[in-house]
Amino acid sequence: MSLEPRGALWILAVVLAMVVVSPWAFGAVDAEFEVVVYWGLALVLCLWAARILLEWQLVWARSSVAVCLAGLFFAGVLQMTPLAEPVVARLAPGAASWYGEFLPERPEVLLEAASNSEIDTQAGSTISIYPHVTRMETVRYLAVFLCFAAVLNNIAGAQSLRRLSIVAVINGAALSLFGLIQFFS
Repeated sequence: MSLEPRGALWILAVVLAMVVVSPWAFGAVDAEFEVVVYWGLALVLCLWAARILLEWQLVWARSSVAVCLAGLFFAGVLQMTPLAEPVVARLAPGAASWYGEFLPERPEVLLEAASNSEIDTQAGSTISIYPHVTRMETVRYLAVFLCFAAVLNNIAGAQSLRRLSIVAVINGAALSLFGLIQFFS
């Protein structure tokens, strides 16, 4: 008999399924596979929310790792925040010099058909040189933080860690065997 509540077991099952499936889907780096991982995370968060509502208590374990993950997320948000030119020059002199070197003196004027689309930020106003990629990575940092928080606050027991370790070792061995078969065939 497990000492964990039933809701935690469902969360553990979804997390274990994500651990097993994501490496087989080419590391979940393609957009369609990454969406599947995000759907799994959404299911974990919904199960956690349901557990909070059913038990009528929010359990939050303090963790320095969670603080670091949250810090990574907020650093990404800071890098995408539009700032004045002097502030960008002070915080990121390298980015400011690149902006000065590569951006035209006058902003480009878009054609009427293209002007209907919204531009996220004015070029040269963020610390990030490539805000789109920074936004994608920031979303990934948020996903890692949320997954870590859900696991830490719901299934961080010794039995759960043992299950996760066993599943990861078996999955890693199967991936290695698959790689060897693929290499030698």
